[in-house]
Amino acid sequence: MFFTFSPTAVVVGFISSFVGGLVGMLLLGGLGMALIIPGMVPHFFCGGTSGVFADKLGGKRGCIIASFIGGIFLAFLPAMLLPALGNLGFENSTFADFDFAVWGIIIGNAFTQFGQITIYLICLALLVALLAPFCFRHVQVVGNTLSYEELTAKQKNE
Repeated sequence: MFFTFSPTAVVVGFISSFVGGLVGMLLLGGLGMALIIPGMVPHFFCGGTSGVFADKLGGKRGCIIASFIGGIFLAFLPAMLLPALGNLGFENSTFADFDFAVWGIIIGNAFTQFGQITIYLICLALLVALLAPFCFRHVQVVGNTLSYEELTAKQKNE
């Protein structure tokens, strides 16, 4: 969906993310952690999408740097998720995307430290946070609702 806004940034983001994944793999080896071989699919979708957003907000330099840092995270987060999944019975398996890795680390560590009830409480809190906006009938938009292009054009004119 976002790739049509800046196809060049998708490719640059993917390549930068993949290079970041290779650097992350080397760092993992140097730190004695489990090696996570960079997968093409997560680097394409996560790196490409971050490249589009970073290109619009930070230009070419922002696209390269943000996607590179994202690639390093795509190497380290699954390695940090391994112990949590091992405690749940999934020995030596992990997943590559940010969303699963971050929430997996949080929920896995909560399970290890506080037990099963904590997982239910986290899920309940997320459900409440998801449904809370539907409880308010009248929502007033506060602040500046201009698009990024309108804001930058306005700043150039000032």
